[in-house]
Amino acid sequence: DFLVDEQGVEHFYSVSYDLNHVQEEAVWKDVLIKESMWAFAREGSYKKNIRQCYEDLTDPKTAKKTLSLCKKYAKELKARFTEEKMYAAFISAMSDSNQVEAVPLEEVPKISLITSVFNSAEHIEQLMEDVTRQTVFDDKCEWIILNANPPEDNFEEEVILKYAEKHPNIVYQRLKKDPGVYGVWNKAIEMSTGEYITNVNCDDRRAPWALEHQAKTLITNPDVGLVYNDSYITKDANTMWENIGINCERYNFESFSKEAMLRGNLPHNNPMWRRTLHDTYGMFDDKYKSAGDWEFWLRCAFGGTKFKKYNDILGVYYFNPNGISTNEDNFVWKQAEEKEVFKKYFTQLNQPPNK
Repeated sequence: DFLVDEQGVEHFYSVSYDLNHVQEEAVWKDVLIKESMWAFAREGSYKKNIRQCYEDLTDPKTAKKTLSLCKKYAKELKARFTEEKMYAAFISAMSDSNQVEAVPLEEVPKISLITSVFNSAEHIEQLMEDVTRQTVFDDKCEWIILNANPPEDNFEEEVILKYAEKHPNIVYQRLKKDPGVYGVWNKAIEMSTGEYITNVNCDDRRAPWALEHQAKTLITNPDVGLVYNDSYITKDANTMWENIGINCERYNFESFSKEAMLRGNLPHNNPMWRRTLHDTYGMFDDKYKSAGDWEFWLRCAFGGTKFKKYNDILGVYYFNPNGISTNEDNFVWKQAEEKEVFKKYFTQLNQPPNK
């Protein structure tokens, strides 16, 4: 696989794999042909790898080569993980955290939260509770909630209005028709007045301090246009931050680079970004049903905008079996969107930024 190291140097890394025929639904004209073979990465196992290494070292046929490789890797690891480098990495992580903690709350600008509501009755009550308990919600946020449900679906509206009575910074509007998730986001952004913007998905959750820490990260990094973070992954609906289990899976996103952005949507489900990105790069392309956010972030990244990863977990991502991006029934058209977006920006990798 093609990756970039800490110095931005490009490398190819090898992984164990099995060769099998390309899945029919993955065939991509002029890229992945039906008759080709695909390398499927094997699941990693430290015990299995250690056992294999032992066998290679004790087998006369492979011992000499394996020992030479071990010495080479040992030398590289010793150079990479010196006491000084590990200490520097620790100090860097602590410095980011300390910088965020040092920002007084008065310096946090207005944050616009945008939410598209559609078929979310199962999640709406807890969503309202999760967001309104954010440490900066009452003093620093406006929450624009646009309801795209058909006229006969009123449950979500009743819950939203109940919270809007308590929180005057909730701006609620019922739409006459559903323009799609990115159409809703665009309308909400046009209505918003905040310096920073973040999307709030109905079925995802955040740490109570998430908005505050994201905003302070943007404050302490004026050259950064967007901040993103890792999230826990749950298959149980309405799992609040404090109810996450100790063995919960997580998204461990890469540090930002254009190459990393092509490998996956780093901002994923809960980034925070500067409103000025829309002044420069326009709005989300609402022709997409699932890949519109990835396309917009790539547009920004290839235009020269810098993203930053926050050094701690701030989100809870619900792997919703009925979600637009996670429903298996949507695989074919979702993959077609992703292929289109990938091809559009892959061809720009070695070109100057698109201003």
